[in-house]
Amino acid sequence: LNLPLIELLHQVNSCFLVDSSVRKILPDSFSRTIPVWCCVMNRIVQRYRSEFRQLDENNQYDDEVGEDEWDTLLYTPAS
Repeated sequence: LNLPLIELLHQVNSCFLVDSSVRKILPDSFSRTIPVWCCVMNRIVQRYRSEFRQLDENNQYDDEVGEDEWDTLLYTPAS
C-alpha cells in the first residue's frame, strides 16, 4: 500500500484488495499490514482535519464528524 492509493480512493470511494498468499486463511497483509496502514492514515486525516478546518458562511467551524467521532483505533483479528 502506498500514498497514491489515497488519491484513487478519494476519486472512486472504494477499493478491492487481493492477497495472493497460498495456504493461509488470513494472510499477514490482511491481519496486520492493512489494519496498521488504515490506522495510521486515519490518524493523519484526523490531525489534518483538526488543523485545517474550514469556516462556513456563518464563521462557524464545519464539523460533519467531530474529533471524538473520528476512528483512530487499531483493529486486528485475534491471534
